Amino acid sequence: MCPQRPSRRHALTLLELLVVLAIMAVLIALLIPAVQKVQSAALHTQSANNLRQIGLATHGYANARGHFPRIGLATLPNGDVEYSFFVALLPYLEQDNIYRAFQAKFGSGGISGDFVVPTFSSPLDPTGPDSGGSYAANAAVFNRRRVVQHSITDGVSNTIGFGEHYSYGCGGTTIFSWVMGSKLQLNKPGYFDIRRPTFADKAMGDVHPVAQGGNTVPSSPGVTFQVAPAVADCNPALAQAPSSRGMLTCFIDGSVRTLPPSVSETTFWSLVTADGGEVFDPVW
Repeated sequence: MCPQRPSRRHALTLLELLVVLAIMAVLIALLIPAVQKVQSAALHTQSANNLRQIGLATHGYANARGHFPRIGLATLPNGDVEYSFFVALLPYLEQDNIYRAFQAKFGSGGISGDFVVPTFSSPLDPTGPDSGGSYAANAAVFNRRRVVQHSITDGVSNTIGFGEHYSYGCGGTTIFSWVMGSKLQLNKPGYFDIRRPTFADKAMGDVHPVAQGGNTVPSSPGVTFQVAPAVADCNPALAQAPSSRGMLTCFIDGSVRTLPPSVSETTFWSLVTADGGEVFDPVW
């Protein structure tokens, strides 16, 4: 019987190792965009859910009180002070404890980031501290006390209730805070203006809709909303879409839709008004 020869194990040659590494690099390069796409979609869905909750809470408030909350300060018959639109929504977002604590601690209208409401902070917001306000109420709708059945004459499915914007350091000058019903200007170097989280808000100096010859146009021509601007280029007078997909919006009927960057100026500002009477192409 012939003795068996021991088997030899061949080590990888340098060329074979380089081929393996090249294949791994290609696979990783293909995998990373897919992972990023899935992660982006998950954040987009989470932000849409936040907006949906805000829309439902707004209708919960309206059903209980017969009208939508105001974007400014309001005193209720029971003596509670609603310092802002978003403070008014707290009991309808299962945040009664924060609402009561807010009433007790800030009877004089103070401001604090002690109270964190995750629903008000978008996971897509590149600036978003938890105490900020990443979602903007449409001031053209909520600038006065409205009863939904009688004052949204353009139709609840044709009127934007909420959009998005950067919450902190917009343009290096502005913080949008959910506790605010107005604007605090310190006018000191290195300090931010702190204002209510709204858009199309004429009282805050925003670009707002203007009726013109049967159409609605912006007070500053040629603009709708910003699409994923750098924080330094953020314009606090406009809404911002943190995603290049477009701006997530919650309509008055509670539906959440994405307005694409290509939406026309006419369509966008027609959707911002509640009673403009516009006729426009609903295809975005």
